[in-house]
Amino acid sequence: SGVLNGVSLHKHSPADQIKQAVGDQVWERYYSFTTVRRPEDRALSLYKYIRDKFEEQQCFSWRRKLKQSFGIADNLMSWPAMQAFVASANFSEFVRHQKFLADNGAQPQITSLTDASGGMIVDWICRFETLAAGFSKSQRIWACKKQC
Repeated sequence: SGVLNGVSLHKHSPADQIKQAVGDQVWERYYSFTTVRRPEDRALSLYKYIRDKFEEQQCFSWRRKLKQSFGIADNLMSWPAMQAFVASANFSEFVRHQKFLADNGAQPQITSLTDASGGMIVDWICRFETLAAGFSKSQRIWACKKQC
């Protein structure tokens, strides 16, 4: 996490925020690409991540709790997906819970790859399931863009 040109960025920042942070000129100079996952795999991954974070939360030290009370560390219980996890008995209930559906992790991935008008702003999208083949294709596209 960090701030660049007044824009707060994190490892899952949408492309439009990254473009805003670096500026149009820089954005256009570089080849942009991303990977997307099958929705069910993505939801299961989030469920497992939240489950692990919940278990960590149960074993918190007094230092972590103190940091949370001063706003120095995230209060994981404020995350919509965490609230959905706590209220759900299993994965099936979790993915149907209103709090999960409101979480950024449940939003369609296309929303992270487009600008405000819905236009695609990344150069290339690779499916996670075909990542190895995708990288070789990506390298060919990148080489072409740099030479043109």
